[in-house]
Amino acid sequence: MSLIGTLNLGYLGLMSQQRQVDTVSHNVANARTVGFKQGETLFHTLMASPTAPSGAATGGVSYGVVAQRRFLNERQGEIAPTDQTTEMALNGKGMFVVRDPVETPGGPARYTRDGSFGMNAAGKLANSAGMIMQGWALAENAPFNPDQVTSGALTDVEIGFDIHKKATTTIDIAGPLSSNQTLLPGGPGESDYAATLGPDITIYDSEGQGYTLSLGLARQAEVPASTTGPRASTWGVYVAGLTRATTGEAVPGSPKNNDPSTWTSAGTFGFSGGLLSGTSQQPGAADGTELTLTLDLSPYDISGFTPEGVADAGTPAWGAGGKLSLGIGTAGEYTDSLREENTGSPSQLSLRHQDGFPRSGLDHVEVSDEGVVTSIFRSGASVKTWQVAIASFSNYSGLSSESGTVFAETPDSGSAVLGRPDGTEGRASVQSMALEQSTADITDQFTRMIQAQRIYSAASKVVTTADSMWTTAIQLKA
Repeated sequence: MSLIGTLNLGYLGLMSQQRQVDTVSHNVANARTVGFKQGETLFHTLMASPTAPSGAATGGVSYGVVAQRRFLNERQGEIAPTDQTTEMALNGKGMFVVRDPVETPGGPARYTRDGSFGMNAAGKLANSAGMIMQGWALAENAPFNPDQVTSGALTDVEIGFDIHKKATTTIDIAGPLSSNQTLLPGGPGESDYAATLGPDITIYDSEGQGYTLSLGLARQAEVPASTTGPRASTWGVYVAGLTRATTGEAVPGSPKNNDPSTWTSAGTFGFSGGLLSGTSQQPGAADGTELTLTLDLSPYDISGFTPEGVADAGTPAWGAGGKLSLGIGTAGEYTDSLREENTGSPSQLSLRHQDGFPRSGLDHVEVSDEGVVTSIFRSGASVKTWQVAIASFSNYSGLSSESGTVFAETPDSGSAVLGRPDGTEGRASVQSMALEQSTADITDQFTRMIQAQRIYSAASKVVTTADSMWTTAIQLKA
């Protein structure tokens, strides 16, 4: 090997150790960076061609060293709790899918472990580097199917600051009804107050406005207990009143609860031995059947009740086209159902549930262990809005490092495989209100820095020695 070759070897040694110091410095500087993955410098022997740059034949022996940085993206960092509901950490393999805000939606995806997400000015979830989280939108009120939510295109996870409201479509009631209540074979008449008025139920229209709904119940037929069967009875359900919750103003054309003759029937239901046995819509229902009737509110016009002080209000309308479902319980079951009792106590109808909500703003956001984002509104409504996406790779260390803790897909990493962070098939799960800490080990980095310093010093000796020999050779020619 010539002196020029020796100088070149020393130079390559200096450059490789400089690269090592750069990597160590980068790791130390990011020792507190959320989601940062420690890098390392790989040293490879540079094989010479049959003729080295100096022109000397080498016979294929090694000719120096080359350094390359890679990031240990599969190493799990410590997870630390936070007080922010939108911040999340991945526990296991995988990376959040994000979009650079300078690129248009639908552009190339980027990947990160930095879960310091919060709402930006546009109401989208973005981390501290400004990268926008990607996920699948969930349809409100649609059944959650994990296999279907991951089939569409990824979009920006946008929580927004929208107002939530929901019209009532279902009402569930329960409670004991007295078997001693006076029979009204033809239903309640003008002066028949033997019918039972249930508790006032607040329901909501499409604009989130509240209405007070009164239900009437009338015991209409009875078959006493005998040797051939238990006591049986039939009851009628009636819409007995409908007013605006805020003003008490009656909805046009609605019944008056103080005038049973104006009540409108919603059908009948029956008891056998004190337990539900069917309805006029589900006669002779088998035990275990969920029983419902239909409350028809469509004749009662609320289109004129426009919300006051709401700039973007639409025309109010009943949910389900005014055909509300009234759940009364389960055939043959005592719990959470209407039932008939012979106790001498008055009937006590109670509301179990209604699915409408008033107009209200966002209170906070929650994220499940499987990455389902739920918006919680001040009304108490909770709506599943997004499914967080994560990407898996066959070779995480093959990802290309971009700015900060952001990476891009490369041929070495393999293509991204998208999925839910559900902890299956090698994918991570999500821990909300937590952040993954940097994997940089300061003690290890200082050790590597000392090693690099010493090797750099030794390589510099090679250069200075070769330079001295070169100078001597020149002087000999002179």
